[in-house]
Amino acid sequence: MNETFNYNTYLENRLKFDFTLGGVGYKGLGTSYNEYLYKIRRFLFEKEIDKLISLDKDFRKEKILDVGSGTGFYLNLWLSRGLLPKQIIGSDLTDISVLKLNENFFERGIKIHKLDIGKEIESDDLKNDRFLCISAFDILFHIVDDVAYEQAFKNISDFLFVGGYFIFTENFLKKNRISQDHQVSRTESEIRDLLKKNRFSVEKIVPVFFFMNYPIDGNRLLKLIWRLFFFPLKKFNFLGIVYGLLLMPFEILFTRLPFIRGSGTKMIICRKF
Repeated sequence: MNETFNYNTYLENRLKFDFTLGGVGYKGLGTSYNEYLYKIRRFLFEKEIDKLISLDKDFRKEKILDVGSGTGFYLNLWLSRGLLPKQIIGSDLTDISVLKLNENFFERGIKIHKLDIGKEIESDDLKNDRFLCISAFDILFHIVDDVAYEQAFKNISDFLFVGGYFIFTENFLKKNRISQDHQVSRTESEIRDLLKKNRFSVEKIVPVFFFMNYPIDGNRLLKLIWRLFFFPLKKFNFLGIVYGLLLMPFEILFTRLPFIRGSGTKMIICRKF
């Protein structure tokens, strides 16, 4: 792992040239295919969040913080659940996202803050705020520094009411972390230890991808097959539509099977105790 890697600069540069789902998604798979990956994410978000909202009436009264709002995909999903805009607060560590999201969501009543969740909170607007729910989707594994990663969990816990929800995605590996320049996939035991240390209980783990995204927690053969099958997407963007149409029904079907863990990203739903 490159200790000098700066995720802020890396993402800032990506979004300057491509402020789309392709810019924040799996870059090598193209915009068309990334749109299908985000359709899966939308399906799971709506399914799981609607359950929480139906069970907890406080969702209609308290505030929600989205960490790493990127191009605003999850802000739009939070809005689509019928919550008041003033309840929803967005955040990102990149200047370009904060600028563009404030432009895009200003008339809809959503404020976007500059926030690096892996550092001590300096913003007076956020430091003393408390939330019922914090979402952090496809963000935490990009914090490659372990100290910053631990700080992120502490900050999120400090931001939440007791009984509040922390909903995030992680690769949650069965064993042996995988470190790269731009992300670190940590083990389930590492993440569970941090959650417990910061007063979180794991309520539910939901597999996000089975076939359509890289099987980070799979064996070597599965990873090789996936690379060979998806290699053409790097050259032929139009194939993303074909692959998406073919695979999406199977992906949704498998997310409905509670006994299958999957070898890709997981959505983890926690509560603060």
